[in-house]
Amino acid sequence: MAYKEKDTKKWTAQWFETNARGEKKKRRKRGFETKREALEYERQKKLNNSRSMLDKMYDMNREYFRDLTVYIMAGKEKLETEREVTLLRLKEKAEVSGQAEDAQRLNGFSALLLVLFVGFILFFFPLQTQSDGARI
Repeated sequence: MAYKEKDTKKWTAQWFETNARGEKKKRRKRGFETKREALEYERQKKLNNSRSMLDKMYDMNREYFRDLTVYIMAGKEKLETEREVTLLRLKEKAEVSGQAEDAQRLNGFSALLLVLFVGFILFFFPLQTQSDGARI
């Protein structure tokens, strides 16, 4: 918004900016000779504010995905370790002991690893759907 000061006969540009906490603050710049100059200045300020907000959001998302990648890799390594170490240990124990409890423990742990693996895959690689909801 631009308006002319009655006492100075100069134009003032006025706009609102949103700070990082989400609070709106009124800003103004005085002393423009024409309304066009005031409106152009206001437009540039709004554009710069939007750009800086988008830059901050981009940086936060990039950091989030960097952290998420670390967690994904840690989960993948843990899943592989459990499959290679714990599952083999339970299998050997079930074969040696021949007890039903050990076989049941092996089957339960194997099913758990399968569920975790499928959940991992579906979470990070979701099924694609068309706009009508049908799977592709």
